[in-house]
Amino acid sequence: MPIRTFRFMIVLFVTVAVFGRMCIAGTWIDDFSDRNLPDWGPPRGAQHFGGGRINDGVNAGVVDGHFHYEGKKQRTSHHLKNWGLGKIQDFSLELKFMFRNIRDSLESSWIIEYSLFNEEKGDFDGIMSFLWYPDPEGKPNASFITIDRYALRVPEDQPELGQGWMADLAAKDNFTYEEKVWYTLRIAREGNQYTFSMGDVILFAEDDTVPIGTIELTFNGWFTIWLDDFTVTGPDVPNGGPGFLGVNPLAEGVTTMWGKLKAQN
Repeated sequence: MPIRTFRFMIVLFVTVAVFGRMCIAGTWIDDFSDRNLPDWGPPRGAQHFGGGRINDGVNAGVVDGHFHYEGKKQRTSHHLKNWGLGKIQDFSLELKFMFRNIRDSLESSWIIEYSLFNEEKGDFDGIMSFLWYPDPEGKPNASFITIDRYALRVPEDQPELGQGWMADLAAKDNFTYEEKVWYTLRIAREGNQYTFSMGDVILFAEDDTVPIGTIELTFNGWFTIWLDDFTVTGPDVPNGGPGFLGVNPLAEGVTTMWGKLKAQN
């Protein structure tokens, strides 16, 4: 066997090995190329966070291949849950986003929630949230990101409200943004370790309350946001979603390389 062909064989073997390891994890991609969002819908248990219905102050849907939320007045809220992705454990999530027209920094926020809803008791077993909100003092291009754990307890200042889900801050940092500029958000969970990043800002937290969960999005307030390329990978993540590529480019590369080897022989 010529040395050149032998080297190609080594490269091919390494490539196939890497490709095999990649195939262990599934990939779910929603590039919002479908207009009716068949995999998304209002989540159960949304009443805990102000209701899951679209009201007359919200315009939400797919526009020009992007998800678009527009809050038209104060105290608006919109919730979506990815039912197609289902319950997942360890995962890596990536999502592109762009803000516009933030008119009320005190009332506006965007939350990505990883939670486990118990169908039998009609309540959550655990909740982790990843939150973005503008600076409450209205400083231009200033915002905060947080990781919050939720726990069931009675508020000390209003015990008459009884037991309810309350957030405990796990990590927090500031994030500087520009309107009409695309950014990439990343969330990763491995065991009880969580990572949340936007740009150069990275947060870490630990939590054991959500052994397996689903992904939800919540939009609150008077602002506009665009989302694109919602991508989740993980050992128990199903291959699918409207943007899932049926032909893996790495697999195509392996096939092409094998063809070159055969031609040389």
